[in-house]
Amino acid sequence: MERLLLFSLLGLLQGKVTVHSPASLKDEVSSKYPGAVVPSSLANFGNPPYGRTMIGRVFVPQTKSERTACQPLHALNFTSEGEESGTSPIVIVDRGKCSFAQKVRHAQDIGAKAVLVVDNIDEEDVERAILVDDGSGGDIAIPSFLLAKIEGELIKKTAKEEEVVLLLSFELGNKTESIDVSLWLTAGHKQTLDFVAAFSPEAQAFPQDSIRFHAKHVFWYCTECQTKDDFKKEKKNCLSGGRYCSIDPDGSGPLDGRAIVHEDLRQSCVAKTTKAKGLAPWFQYVSAVAANCYASGLKEDCAFKAMSGLVDAQVVRKCVNESFTGPDALVDDNTILKSEKKQWLKNSPGFFPAIQINNATFRGDFEVDEVLLALCSSFTTPPVNCRRVLPQEVEKVSFVALVMTILAVLGGLGGVLILYRLWMRKEMQSDMRQQVTSAVSEYMALTGDERRRAFS
Repeated sequence: MERLLLFSLLGLLQGKVTVHSPASLKDEVSSKYPGAVVPSSLANFGNPPYGRTMIGRVFVPQTKSERTACQPLHALNFTSEGEESGTSPIVIVDRGKCSFAQKVRHAQDIGAKAVLVVDNIDEEDVERAILVDDGSGGDIAIPSFLLAKIEGELIKKTAKEEEVVLLLSFELGNKTESIDVSLWLTAGHKQTLDFVAAFSPEAQAFPQDSIRFHAKHVFWYCTECQTKDDFKKEKKNCLSGGRYCSIDPDGSGPLDGRAIVHEDLRQSCVAKTTKAKGLAPWFQYVSAVAANCYASGLKEDCAFKAMSGLVDAQVVRKCVNESFTGPDALVDDNTILKSEKKQWLKNSPGFFPAIQINNATFRGDFEVDEVLLALCSSFTTPPVNCRRVLPQEVEKVSFVALVMTILAVLGGLGGVLILYRLWMRKEMQSDMRQQVTSAVSEYMALTGDERRRAFS
């Protein structure tokens, strides 16, 4: 079924839904919301085109039974009408009866480029909500929004009677010269480790001072361990008496929660001890662990072997050992894990894996190009390695530069014309001299013949 998360955090990415036309609808929304921006929330699945704006026409499913889009939709007349208006098709549906991902997929299947889901709860603060993937949204490539009920119903009603055009914008926080990036993860989630490995070459391509990267890990704690034992007894799948725990992802397999927390701590120490060297050591280490150690249970000896040639294993080992407040890792507290748990409770987006860029939460699939686009769109001046994913802007030329260029071209043409005229004059003079010489020669020859005839 549908999943909705509510947050009170600032800085979450809010893709904007703005009414462009008709004027009557724009004026009505503007009377309540400045700029005719409709209250909305962007889903955390699909692939929002960061840094760009979509101009789209709203389409309503044909029958009442299709309004929730819980069943496959009949095709709508996107092509001909879209070609005439130059807009992308946006399908608007009602919330309820099935998951958000299912609704969006059905609209995507008939060619929609974006989906709007109208809330069914009066006065709900949709800007604090996130449409969450039900676990099946990996094949969804289009963005979707949850709209406030009143404005959503108004848009839907108007779209049944006349053409409604919206602007969907996808910005990720304020642009800055260097960006702050946090990756919330746990070593127990293999897909995240695989993403890190796939993204590693892209991460290392960024200039060293352009990204301030923070690897932040997700933990649970045992409430029973606190109330009954004050975290003084060993707890399965946990460290520090149950303060930091992880779920066993493979049951009877080689991996358990305690090994995951240990690996999370090692990753934090790798990041801490290699901070001056940029992103490469951490990404290379996690990539090596994903490739060589996950299947065998994230054993300590495999992890330290993966550090070979990348980081100083002894320095990392010292960091791990000294982060515990006592000699027993199974019951003694840990300063690094304590700090990361505190950050999770205070600043996290509430789900993982997650990426925050300049304190704004990335929405979309964990795919290399999509994450790279989001990072690059957050720079005031994107680094050179961003050219592959960012649209290339045509270089702007000032009016003065344009005039000077034209004058230079005209001057060059004038110079060529003058040289050509001088060359032509020289050629004509040379040709004339040759003709005069030839004529004189002929005249002299003719005169000599006449003289001979006169004296013969």
